[in-house]
Amino acid sequence: MVALYPLMPDKMTVKRSEGGEIYYSYDKDNEEHILRSFDALHIPGLGFDGLVGHSPIAMAKQAIGMAIAKRNIDGAVAMIMALDRAIRNEGNHGGKSVYDSRGLLVF
Repeated sequence: MVALYPLMPDKMTVKRSEGGEIYYSYDKDNEEHILRSFDALHIPGLGFDGLVGHSPIAMAKQAIGMAIAKRNIDGAVAMIMALDRAIRNEGNHGGKSVYDSRGLLVF
């Protein structure tokens, strides 16, 4: 090895030949350069699938999106439970929820 040159990951594509060999296609100034696997040091990101990994930023974005969705669902469930409790404590239904007779909310 003589030197290491950092290459922009957004211009690199990892491919597999028909024979199963991994190679890299790098686009520099609209010109494709082919690098064989032993010509490149590939450090994949998270979730490596054999060719490429996932961007840490994309993984964080997905995790944050899932947390927001969970918070929204939890909020809706809490609202339904609070409404149910308010209806039960009203006294007009003998301590039972109107949902009990309708079968809409069963625990």
